[in-house]
This record gives sequence, structure tokens and C-alpha cells, in this order.
Amino acid sequence: MNNNNTRQENPTFNFKGIRFKTWLYFFSMTVILLVILLFVQIAFFAIYYQNIKRRDMERIGESMIALYGERGAIEEFKDRVKSTAMTTGTNILFFRVRLNKNEQGKPVPDPDSFENILTETGDAAALSDTAIDPDFFARMEAGGWQNTVYAVPSPSGGYVVFGARLDDGTDRPALLHMTTPLTLSHFTSTIMRRQAFYCALICAALSLLLSLFISDRIARPVTEFSKVAKKLGKGDFSVKFLGNGLSEIEDLADTLNYATAEMGKTEALRRELLANVSHDLRTPLTMVKAYAEMIRDISGADPQKRAAHSQVIIDEADRLANLVNDIQNLSKLQSGTETLEKSPLKLSELAKSVLERFNIYSSKDGYIFNAEIEPDCQTVADGPKIEQVLYNLIGNALNYTGADKTVSVFVKKSGGDVVFGVRDTGKGIAPDEIDAVWERYYRSGQSKRKRVGTGLGLSIVKNILEMHGARYGVDSTPGAGSTFWFAMPSRESLQRREREQEQKKKKRSDGGADESDSYNLFTK
Repeated sequence: MNNNNTRQENPTFNFKGIRFKTWLYFFSMTVILLVILLFVQIAFFAIYYQNIKRRDMERIGESMIALYGERGAIEEFKDRVKSTAMTTGTNILFFRVRLNKNEQGKPVPDPDSFENILTETGDAAALSDTAIDPDFFARMEAGGWQNTVYAVPSPSGGYVVFGARLDDGTDRPALLHMTTPLTLSHFTSTIMRRQAFYCALICAALSLLLSLFISDRIARPVTEFSKVAKKLGKGDFSVKFLGNGLSEIEDLADTLNYATAEMGKTEALRRELLANVSHDLRTPLTMVKAYAEMIRDISGADPQKRAAHSQVIIDEADRLANLVNDIQNLSKLQSGTETLEKSPLKLSELAKSVLERFNIYSSKDGYIFNAEIEPDCQTVADGPKIEQVLYNLIGNALNYTGADKTVSVFVKKSGGDVVFGVRDTGKGIAPDEIDAVWERYYRSGQSKRKRVGTGLGLSIVKNILEMHGARYGVDSTPGAGSTFWFAMPSRESLQRREREQEQKKKKRSDGGADESDSYNLFTK
């Protein structure tokens, strides 16, 4: 209990809460990305920079080769080489030399044969005017004396070398030797590391604030939902769950609001059920007790009075039994534990059989039953449950019919359905009460019962018909009576559907498809 209070008082620092977890995930992801970025910049910058310098040296070298082949005036050639060296920071050397072989078989230059054609220094600090890489001739020979570029490491950062042989028509072809330092990469990488560090700090700070904002925006509706749910748990069904603009949160809020409304209806129905059941039970129990006392104190010695009083007790006990049975049946239907046992059902014959049970009201009370029943109206349904539906609907019409005491029952075919209906001549039902007549214990303001019932009959009818997937309804006009009806697929239409399904399955198994299948394939 104390832990819960602590979480409520300090929701921001609840380390198990959704706000902290969301912030931690966002911030951790940002830190990981920044670390990866820093690693890539630091670890691969030197390699990337070296590759760029190699490509630059190849480009400059090719331009020098073309310039050497086009040289006309020697002064103009020197000026262009000098400007290239100064602007690119490249040491450029054109020379001729005779090569000998050393003891290892590698080519080495003969110092006495060295002829300097042209030298321009773009970075005198890196190499002297005539400095030539010791591996230059060996690499040129290994490359077939073609254009060669390579990097040379050194404590100062190293340098990139480009070499080429220039065939100028003499007996000793000229060689081009160019170098450019890589020391700039150390300076640049240092700047990059510093910039990356500061950028990482700024990004981490922004990520901290942004993740706090996002986590709070995500967690706030959940926290509010928790507060509202506690009110709901205390029985306040007027609460409202609010979203925050996110579609998932909005959907959750709508679902919870719908659930709250349904719970409110259920609670209201529960209270109404308790009130109605207690009222319906109180009267027969009072009657049973009163007449039992009368038999004990007054009519015990009078056989005629005793029999009359005993009959009242029996009638009230039957009423109690009917009420309990209806409540039990309705509970089973609504809980989903009741199952259907469908079989071919002759609705015409069943309607006649049920209607015969009400003939006693014709001879006893003068009720008139008009039957319009077409022959051979068959369907597939649970016979005992549909029988209960017919009995309840006819009994309901009997209770509410008008002064002419007329009830009309019809069974007919309509399209592919069989339709059952029962009409009364009572006061009817107001349009705004049509949907409510199927609820438990509902009393229409337009009608008044002539006979006592449990008030659960139409609710039982509704649940049985919905289990069968039947269409049902009531057509009523105030002052002109009401017609309760339901429609179910006829047995013939069900058999036709089964044959069509079998044909479709057979065509699919044979690798074919009917027209409807082809249409579905292109419309899905």
C-alpha cells in the first residue's frame, strides 16, 4: 500500500513507470547512435581522407601528364606547373635518371645520371625539392611503369606518392614524381573529434529534453486513465477517458468509454432487475403466506374455502416457478452456455400445435385466434427453443390485444425465408419505445397487461432468435396494435446454398473457378 502511494506522489521518478521507461529507451537509443557516429568518424576518417587524397593525386597527375605532352613555351609550362603545385600543396618533380639493379634485384637510380627537368614545391616542409621516395622505382616497376599511386606512412603523418613514365621520344623517358602530405588529416581529425564531441553533448542534451517531452506525452493519458479507472472502480460511471491525439490512445479511450457506458447500462439493468424481481417475488410470497395463514386460522375446517385458498397458493407458487424458470433460461442464453441442436423443423405444424394450447382462452374468456398458416413452411432450427419463441410471442399478444380480444397468427414464405408473425389489436407501441420492448422487465407506456407475466418473455425471444441468426422485429402504430415477427431461411434455400457450396468446393478441387470466384479474385 505504501509503495502504491509513493508511486502516486512521485510519478516522474517511478523507475518502473511507463514515463521513466519510455524516456530511458529514447535516451539510450540516442546515446547508442551518437557513440556509433563518433566511432565511425574517428575510426574511418583517416582511411576516408587518404582515399580522397589518392584520387586527388591521380587527377592532378593526369593533368600534369597532359600538360607535359602539350608543353610549348617552357616558361608558360613552368608557370602552370608552379601554380598547380601552390594551389594543391603538391611537390612536383619531372626528371630523367638511369636505373641499375642492386643486390636484391631492385631498380636503383644512378646519381650521376640524374637530370632535373622541372621541380616545383607546394609543401617544402614535407619533402625537399629533389626528395624521391625510396620505394618509388620498385613500385613503378611492379606496376609495369604505368601510372602508380600509393601512400607512405611516417611519424609526421605520411604522404601520398604518384608516379608516371612520360614517353617524350628520347632514349631516356622522363619520370613524374609527385607527393602531397597527409599531415592535414591529423589536424582535421582533431577538429572533427572536437566538433563531434560538442555535437554529441548538444544532441544528448536535446535528446534528454525531447525524450522527457515524448515520454510524458505518451505516459500522461495512461496515468490519467489510471485515475479515471479508480473512479470507475468506485462505481462512478459518469467518468470520461480522454485521448491525446495519438490514434492508438484515441482508440483505447473510445474503447474504455464504450466499456464504461456498457458497464453503466449493466449496473442500471442490475438494479432494475433486483427491483423488479424483488417486486415480482414479494407479491406471490405475500399471497402464499396470507392464504396459508387463512387456511390455518379460518378456512381449515371449511373444505370449500380451504380448497379455494389452497388454489391461490398453488397459482402463486406456479407464478414463482415460472419467474424462476424464465430467469434461469434467460441467464443461460445470455451467458453463452446454451447450445443449439438444429434439425429440420416444420414451422407450419409447430405454429398450429402451439396455437392449439391457447384454445382454452377462446372457450373460457372469448378470445379469437385467426390463423393464416401456409402449408409446408420448413426451416432448420432448434425445435424446443423456437417453440418457446412462438409460445412467448402469442402469449404476449394475448396479454396486450384490444377489447375485441383478437389475435392473428401467420406463417408464410417470403423469398427464401419463412416468416412467422403475430398481430394484436391493442394500443400499440410508441416509436421511441420500439427498441426497448425486447429488454427485460420493460413495460410499454402505451399498453397495460391484462394478465400477469414475468416480464422476461420478449427478452428470451430476442436471445433465442439471435442465437439462430434470425431477423426479427416489431411493427406498431399507436392505437392500431402491434405485429411481432421473425424470419429464418427456408429449408429449401439452405439446401440450395449447401449444393452451391459443394459445387464451388468441387470446382476448386478440380483447379477451376466459377464466375463468382473469378470476380472475388479481382475484387479482393
